[in-house]
Amino acid sequence: MRKRYQKIVVALIEKSGKILIGKKIFKRGHFLSSSWHIPGGHVKIGESEKSALVREMEEETGLKVRVLNKIGEIRIKQKHMRVIWYRCRPISGNIRAGGDISQLQFVYKSEGLKLFPKPALKYWPMEIKFYFKIKKF
Repeated sequence: MRKRYQKIVVALIEKSGKILIGKKIFKRGHFLSSSWHIPGGHVKIGESEKSALVREMEEETGLKVRVLNKIGEIRIKQKHMRVIWYRCRPISGNIRAGGDISQLQFVYKSEGLKLFPKPALKYWPMEIKFYFKIKKF
């Protein structure tokens, strides 16, 4: 029996030339535990990717976002996940950490890249690596 892929959506929220990053709360065994990452979350059954993204960003960041466009996608077979990345723009709200995020901040891409855990970068699709201009693929 084939296992279904869980859909995960990720939001690159851009504002004034910066992106929003969040620090994951400590969760034993999670590869992003206590690490900086790009906010995202699971798509519920019957929910569209864009609706899930808007919901997750309100929960995790306090921001209402406009989903602009899909940037990339990757299937992570060993984790049975399909991760879809979108560019977003905040349209209202004030940032506040919520859900499984303990801290939030807007940073320049180059700053964020230094904070992300290296093992997580292997799960980024090529389009996201290009977005961050990672030279080594």
